[in-house]
Amino acid sequence: MPGVRFFSGETVPLEMHKVRVVQKLTLPDIEARLAAITAAGNNTFLLQNRDVFMDMR
Repeated sequence: MPGVRFFSGETVPLEMHKVRVVQKLTLPDIEARLAAITAAGNNTFLLQNRDVFMDMR
């Protein structure tokens, strides 16, 4: 098993994992997002996950 060696000389084992998560994303139209924000009283903490779209490009 490969490990990571720190500057102090300590070696910590490193486990190799590959995780892939595939999830279908849908972009709600502007009217649906505005309706969800209005229904939540403009409180973003009350929005549901399906009402939020994050573009992280």
